[in-house]
Amino acid sequence: MIRDSIDEPWRKVSWDEAIAFAAQKLKGIGEKYGANALGGITSSRCTNEETYLVQKLVRAGFGTNNVDTCARVCHSPTGYGLKTTLGESAGTQTFESVQKADVVIVIGANPTDGHPVFASQLKRRLRNGAKLIVIDPREIDIVNAPHVRAQYHLQLRPGTNVAVLNALAHVIINEGLEDSAFIEERCDTGAYKKWREFIAESHHSPEAMEGATGVPALIIREAARLYAKAGNGAIYYGLGVTEHSRAVPRSWRLPTLPWRQAISDAKGLG
Repeated sequence: MIRDSIDEPWRKVSWDEAIAFAAQKLKGIGEKYGANALGGITSSRCTNEETYLVQKLVRAGFGTNNVDTCARVCHSPTGYGLKTTLGESAGTQTFESVQKADVVIVIGANPTDGHPVFASQLKRRLRNGAKLIVIDPREIDIVNAPHVRAQYHLQLRPGTNVAVLNALAHVIINEGLEDSAFIEERCDTGAYKKWREFIAESHHSPEAMEGATGVPALIIREAARLYAKAGNGAIYYGLGVTEHSRAVPRSWRLPTLPWRQAISDAKGLG
């Protein structure tokens, strides 16, 4: 379907007409604003072949190197967070490693819908005795599925991810459940001491946060103890965390790009 303006209704047309219409609009934007007003973004669900074709179209057809992947938006906070805390922005675990987890936290993700291959491995591990903590406003499938049930569902109010995580950390620190030997060996002791003093303050307690998050303090305390006492704990997070408005510091957000000025001209592409 195509339309010349966002105010007009969609019109059903043939593939040939739709492709010609899109090509004409894209060509017009390039002629008016220059090649750098155009670009292409591929999905992480595209095949290598599809991504290759997109970059070939953009470079050879549009005449620009403005080619990107959705991972820049979806997981730029991941890159920032992991680089800052661990020194490397790559994933820290393979899917298979979930088979060695004793307690798993899933936050801001719906594995059964979004990542069914991983979800099948996670369910297998849960059936074999691992415990599960789900932090999500919704009661996603894995909270109560056949032969799989979360020990704790922290059904927080949308927008309170940071408050819930701080409350969990508050319990772990104030009850002395942290792995002090690991921290001493692996962490920046100065930065850790500063954070520890901050997170131990009473306004981060589950009781103080309960009114904002909607999660009962007792449940947060029990979930924190379960995770902290795990032999191998694992955290799996998704776009519900990384695409949150507080996911990346303001100073690190992407600058305004030249192609943004041409977006209004492309509305007819739908």
